[in-house]
Amino acid sequence: MSTKRLSKTQVSESLKTSESVEHTVWTVAELNEQFPNNTLASIEEDLSDPQFTPLWGLRERLGANVYLTGGIVRDALLAQAPKDYDFIVNFPNMPDHQTAREAFENYFGTADANSTQGERKIVGPFGTLVLAGEDYGVYRLFPPNMKEGDEPIDIAFPRREAPTEQSHGGAKDFDMQSDATLEVTEDLARRDFTVNALALEISQTPEGKQVFHLKDHVGGITDLQNKELNAVGDPHQRIAEYNSRALRALRFAVQKHLALSPTLQEVIKRLNAKNETQPPLLAKVKPDGRFVIPRETVAKEVLKAFGHDPTKTLELSEELGFLADLFPEFFSFEPLSKRELPSKLRTRTELTNESHPLDDPTFNTALRTRVFEHAKRALTHHKELFDEVATVDDYLFILTYELGKSHHFAYTDAKGSERFTPEYLLLSQSYMKQMVDRLALDSMSTNHHLKVHPDRIEHMMGRYYDAISLLSVDLDYRQQDPHLPLSAQLIERILRTFPELTNDPLWRILQSNVISASDSDLGVDQLARLEQQLCEVETIQANAPDRDEQIISGGIFAKHFFFERSREIAVAVTSSDKLRLELISTNTFESDLQLRRRFFAKTMGPQSPTRTHWNNRLVAEKDGALLASQYKDETMAKRSVLRALERAACFSYLGESLDEAAINEPAIAAELGLREALVPFVESFANILAQDPQRALLWLENGFKKDMRNGLKSREVAAVLFPEIKPLMGCEQDDTYHSEGDVWTHTKLLYETAQKQGFEQTPELALAILFHDTGKPKTQTRELDRIHFFGHEKVSTTILREFFDRQGIDLDTSSIDTEKVLYAIEHHGDFYGNTPLSLLEARRFMPEGTKSLLYQLVVCDALASIPADPSRSSAEFVSNLTDLVQKIELEHIVPGAFDAFVESDEMTALVGTQSLSAKHELLYGLWIEALQQISDKKVDIEEISQRVKVSFIQANREWTRSYVGRALLMGKQCIARGITGKKIGELQNSLTDMLMDGQEVTEETISMLLLEKTRTQLESLA
Repeated sequence: MSTKRLSKTQVSESLKTSESVEHTVWTVAELNEQFPNNTLASIEEDLSDPQFTPLWGLRERLGANVYLTGGIVRDALLAQAPKDYDFIVNFPNMPDHQTAREAFENYFGTADANSTQGERKIVGPFGTLVLAGEDYGVYRLFPPNMKEGDEPIDIAFPRREAPTEQSHGGAKDFDMQSDATLEVTEDLARRDFTVNALALEISQTPEGKQVFHLKDHVGGITDLQNKELNAVGDPHQRIAEYNSRALRALRFAVQKHLALSPTLQEVIKRLNAKNETQPPLLAKVKPDGRFVIPRETVAKEVLKAFGHDPTKTLELSEELGFLADLFPEFFSFEPLSKRELPSKLRTRTELTNESHPLDDPTFNTALRTRVFEHAKRALTHHKELFDEVATVDDYLFILTYELGKSHHFAYTDAKGSERFTPEYLLLSQSYMKQMVDRLALDSMSTNHHLKVHPDRIEHMMGRYYDAISLLSVDLDYRQQDPHLPLSAQLIERILRTFPELTNDPLWRILQSNVISASDSDLGVDQLARLEQQLCEVETIQANAPDRDEQIISGGIFAKHFFFERSREIAVAVTSSDKLRLELISTNTFESDLQLRRRFFAKTMGPQSPTRTHWNNRLVAEKDGALLASQYKDETMAKRSVLRALERAACFSYLGESLDEAAINEPAIAAELGLREALVPFVESFANILAQDPQRALLWLENGFKKDMRNGLKSREVAAVLFPEIKPLMGCEQDDTYHSEGDVWTHTKLLYETAQKQGFEQTPELALAILFHDTGKPKTQTRELDRIHFFGHEKVSTTILREFFDRQGIDLDTSSIDTEKVLYAIEHHGDFYGNTPLSLLEARRFMPEGTKSLLYQLVVCDALASIPADPSRSSAEFVSNLTDLVQKIELEHIVPGAFDAFVESDEMTALVGTQSLSAKHELLYGLWIEALQQISDKKVDIEEISQRVKVSFIQANREWTRSYVGRALLMGKQCIARGITGKKIGELQNSLTDMLMDGQEVTEETISMLLLEKTRTQLESLA
């Protein structure tokens, strides 16, 4: 982002002057008359909170003007509850921006010594003030005693902004410049829409009562009165300079019930029109291939509108020309590749690329039109019926669940009606996931109410055909006696299809879809009957014992206890179901989890089907042989593997570690013999991986390959215990930096590199290499012809931490330094940027020099990354990094001496509190340089300290001058001797010159200077 000066003309072009707006200042009385349901009184009440007191002090002490701006003013006039208090303050009486900013910051306190250049912190009686952005001029005030959930107060200076010369219409294509003396009207002139360009000025009467005056220089009040959305200034310029404003217009129109002005609507439609010179807004890309409007921005704006009113969003999107780019699945029939097809459909050759899945355009075009119209009707009904509980997942399901319908799945029933086989839902799942990925619809934060969960939608689609079939369940056996209970089979079907019964989202969706169908009359009767059945099951559940209905099943044995063959699963289920009934009938349980713990203990006993299966089929001789060197015999090694399986099963089934479960249920410790001391499997495996990586990797690889090839029929221990490693195989990387192959190939290459570099083969290094890229499969993204793994380091760290938890590794008592491994993985990608690593930063990250695990992992990772272009080799990067860390190792000649030197009273006085980071960087460099010059093993710390001190003093006159005035010759010393004014500065400059020349300065030196200056001053007076 550029910070060049902006001319006032650049931002004033869009400003409507007061002559063009009849009424520019509004009182509260006038606003109440025009907007009788406004919530300005709520704002006034909120502003009485003490946390806002500092703002009124700015007004009283510094003459600042204080304004509320943005959405809160607009929403208050639209009778919506106030939120997101954004203030603008300006200082019309200050001569310039710098003076105003300094006065503003000094009012709030003093600069925090730990502040960084990018985030300045001011600490004072009003709390902590943080500068979030220099160009934006935005501060965030964190008042003292903030409660959980409270938001900081945003305070900004007015700013100018204009698109850069190279602007493509993106969010960062602006020159911005804050100016604390700027009139608020100029700040408002840069905004998108008139209804967002209102400023509520807050003043105060002599009696202390808050007084509001609303400033409107762009006609926003008139537009709110007319329920119209207009751009500030030229609509084409507003949208062209920042393309995402077109989507914001869509969102505001839907959310705030505003009609787009004809001019604004025409501009957006024109910019969305396809032509040879300009693609539609959503299709525009920058020269580097990135979208001008990031997909995350598209998702945020569209979901805010879609979640508020999905039908209106679709209709307005169609009017504005967005619909075909947002949801092309309704218009174009792009085939899915075989890989994108659901696995159950890949064997159907007519659905692969060789034959287009929608290759009957006449039939399918008409069908897609019907699907789209039905979706709109169903969405309308869903909002009307379930507005308070409906989620964006509901709406997205309704929009996409019929996308898989095509002539391949169509048939005519006995009544001549068109029907579709249930396979179409599998294709709909693929189209839905394709849509979510393309628009990044799942990019909202985890706890956001508009977060899209494609896995949940996919799961509901998988149950939808069962939901439809339940509408037609034959209940002939109840016709003679309506009081007969529902059959156990039907109850099981209902619970499987609608786990939350009448509160299940799929039940809501089914109602909306059926009511909006063409034969809805018949469907309404069926819905009423099914609702009665759901209510009956709810009554049964309410009167039944509080226990988990799904304690055990064949699926649970396969998923949580690693069974493979159906015959063995059937035996285990039969045995375990008897055990479950026995437990329920003979025990009282406080919770489902308690019952599940007791069941886990019994089903893992020495004679249980689970233990028999593991001993006979899952744990092979080779598994014990792999670890034999770590135990006294192969039997103990095999028992260690079994214990690892127990831990994995417990974590999977109960969601807690085996040790936690044993504390809560003593029967687990008794049945599994947890008191037996065993070296943890992870520690043993890490030792083998360090000593003989080729053997350990081959064991993993063979287990994964067999598991992937034959599925559950040949599951191996490696795939069970290390599920995080298997996805590395086949995870494609970008050839630009990884021509060596997929992530697994790269990982194996790191072990060879570690041996070639002569690094000590420790368990920590072995584990760090194995898990360092496990986050890549989850973070893989594709952008044009590039593959990225943004943030994979943190994901890898989380995966390894979860692995340690699952395997019961105590981070405090383990023989492996787990924290060091986690730290190395989390930070191994921090050093590849354009900014070179400084010596002091290298010391912070890698204090042990070349023995630091982080250094070794970074070097191995860099050298094992083989770029397609040899000129991109990492050799120079590794060489520079090695030079740095080798310099750090010099510090070990006198360990701890540098820290003691910096923390000494003398150096504390010399360094002061300003520019600490730069000063420490210089000091450390001088210290290392001094150590490099030592020619023998005799180290004189005092000599080194003195040499570094002198070099530091001579390095920067400004710092030295500050030190002299702060610690050696303060003004009050001079004044006490009768020396005042410029004479003080002359004395301090003389002393600075002496220090810069390398002369020793003592208290006697200072006294002599003072005496001489006093004598000179007396002689001049005489």
